[in-house]
Amino acid sequence: MTIQSKVVGTSEIYRCMCNISRATFYRVVMVDPTFPKPFKIGLRKNAWLRADIVAWIDSLAARVAA
Repeated sequence: MTIQSKVVGTSEIYRCMCNISRATFYRVVMVDPTFPKPFKIGLRKNAWLRADIVAWIDSLAARVAA
């Protein structure tokens, strides 16, 4: 059994969770108002709650399915 962190960083979101390029990730962050807002965990490090990202992905899937 693996333990997943409640917090995810930029690279985990675009590489593992969304499977998109880094450039596309930053484009989504800048353009999509529904994308969750990050919080700082260091001077230059942003993080998101895993549950917020999963909920955002689920909302995209629901929009496509509708």
